[in-house]
Amino acid sequence: LSFAQWLERRPPFDYVLDGPNIAYANQNYEGGGFSYRQLQAVMEYLHQKKASVLLLLPSKYVPVEPNGEIPNHTSSSTATTKLSVADRAILTQWREDG
Repeated sequence: LSFAQWLERRPPFDYVLDGPNIAYANQNYEGGGFSYRQLQAVMEYLHQKKASVLLLLPSKYVPVEPNGEIPNHTSSSTATTKLSVADRAILTQWREDG
């Protein structure tokens, strides 16, 4: 089943979220990085409103390795960020929730 086919079979979404733009918002400082917590906060807010949400998140932000790294596109001096235990828990929950 392709993404397009999957999308056609679903009812329309109320919101389509560009995950990286949300996750990098206000993170352009030394030590800033991709924030799964920011994404989670937006998702929880919209779900509380009973909205149907599609989160678009490129695979490079969803590493499968336990010690995976993700790109850091901020002004921070580090090019990648390791996933924290909290980040991994958020990703796991998203996978379980579908």
